[in-house]
Amino acid sequence: METEEVRQSLDKAKIALAEEISRVIEAKNIWLKATEDLTSLKETVSKLQLAVEDKNEETKGKMGQLKDAIERAADEMIMDRQLAREDIANSLGPMGNPYPFNPLYTNTAGDPNHYPYPGPPPRSYADAAALPPSVSQPERDIQQQQALDRLRGSEEKRDRQLMLDADDVGANGNTDLTKKKLTEKVDKALQDLTAESLYNIEEVGVLRCDKVTKLPRGGVLILMNSIKSKKFLDQPDIAEWFAEALGITTKIIPRKYKVVIEKVSINTNLGDPKLPRRIKKDNGLVEGELVGLKWIKNSAQRSPDQQHAHIVAEFCTKSSANAFIKEPRLIEHEFVHSSKYNTNGFRCFKCQRPGHKSAECPQHHKTCADQHYKYYVTDEQWTWAPASNLSKQPTQTRRSAPITNFIQQNGRNNGGRQPGAATASSTGTRSPTTLPFTSPIPPRYSPCRPIIPGPPTNETDPIPTVLITDVAPAPLADPAVESANV
Repeated sequence: METEEVRQSLDKAKIALAEEISRVIEAKNIWLKATEDLTSLKETVSKLQLAVEDKNEETKGKMGQLKDAIERAADEMIMDRQLAREDIANSLGPMGNPYPFNPLYTNTAGDPNHYPYPGPPPRSYADAAALPPSVSQPERDIQQQQALDRLRGSEEKRDRQLMLDADDVGANGNTDLTKKKLTEKVDKALQDLTAESLYNIEEVGVLRCDKVTKLPRGGVLILMNSIKSKKFLDQPDIAEWFAEALGITTKIIPRKYKVVIEKVSINTNLGDPKLPRRIKKDNGLVEGELVGLKWIKNSAQRSPDQQHAHIVAEFCTKSSANAFIKEPRLIEHEFVHSSKYNTNGFRCFKCQRPGHKSAECPQHHKTCADQHYKYYVTDEQWTWAPASNLSKQPTQTRRSAPITNFIQQNGRNNGGRQPGAATASSTGTRSPTTLPFTSPIPPRYSPCRPIIPGPPTNETDPIPTVLITDVAPAPLADPAVESANV
C-alpha cells in the first residue's frame, strides 16, 4: 500500500513538473518573440534616425542657401536704394539734396527762435515748379505707352465680348444651366455654324469661344477669339441663327456707345418713328447704327423759358459715335455739338436724386425731411401732401429750453411759500427762481420748464414759445399784470 501511494505521488509530481516545464518553455518562446520584435523595432528606429538626420542635413543646406539668397537680396536692395538716392540727387540738383547745409536752419546758441530743421528747407512754389521732372522724358514716354497698351488691351477684350440675355427665366432659361453646360452649348453652336458654311472662313477666320462667364442676373458673356468673329456674330441674321442653335431662350444684346447731343430744340419729337431715319440720312449713317434717342432730363423738369435740351443717342459702333463727337452734326435742320457720355453723371445734393442740380431741385425740403409730409412719399403725387399739424409743432434745437408758465406745471404747487430775498452780492449768480421779487407771485415764465400745450389765458397775455439759446435769465414779470391775472 505504501509503495502504491508513493508511486501515485511520484506520478503527480511528474505531471506537475511537466506542466511547469511547458509553462517555462512557453514563456521562453514569448520572450524570444519579444526579443525579435524589439530587435526589429530597434533596426527600424535606427533607419528612421538615419533618415531624419539626412533630412536635417538637407534642410540645413536649404536653409543656408535661403539665408544666403536673402542676404544677397538685402545687399542688392541697399545698393539699389543708394543708387536711386544718387540718381534723384543728380536729377533734382542742389535743391533736391535731402539734407543741404544752410546756416539759417542750424541751431544757434543763445537764440531760442532757432531750432534744428530735420528735413529739407522750405522752397517757394516758383522754385518747386522750376525743378526738372523727377522722371526723364524717355521714361515718361515709356509709362504713357504702357498705359496706352493697357487701355488698348482692355478695349480689344471688350470688342471680343458677346452679350447674351435671357428672354425669360424658366425651364429653358440660361440661368438654370451650369457654366460647363453653357460652354458645351456655345461650342456646339459654333461648330454647327461652321458646318453650315454660312461664312467665308478666309475673311472671318476660325470661330472659337475663349471664355464663358455667367452673369448674376441670367446673362451670359462670351469672349470670342477675335474681333472679326464677334462682329460676324453681331449680324442680325447670324445672331438670330446662333441664338436658335444654342437651344435656350436667349437673345444677343449689342454693345451700345452713348453720346450726349447738346442743345437740341425742345420742339424735336423723339417719339416720331421717322426721326432716326432722317438723322441717318442727314449724317450719312448706315442702317441700324443709331439704336436709341432719349432726353437726358425729364421734360417736366424744364424751366418755363427753356428752348434747348440735351439728348442721349445710342450707337452700335464706335465709328458712328466718334463721328458725332468729332464734328457738329445735323439734327432737325440744326447743327449741334456732341460729347462722350459720362457714366458717372451728377446728382442733386438737396434731394440726392440724379438728373438735376440742387439749384434746379423741385423739392421744397431736403432728403432727410420726411417728417414734413403726411404720407410715406412715393412716385405718386398725392403722397407728397404736407403734414397738417406741422405748423402746430414748435421747432426746438438741441441744448435749448423754451420759456413756459411757472405756475401751471404738472404737480407744481407753490404751497403758499414765497421766494426768499437774495443779497446784493448773490444777484446775478443764482437761478432765476431765487432772484429777489417785489411781488409774492413767482415769475410767470421760467427757462427751466418745457412747454405745456394749451390755449393762452387771454388774447392780451399769450404764452410765448420762443427759444432761449443764451444763459441770460428770463425777464421778471410785471407785478401789476401778475396781480391782475391772479
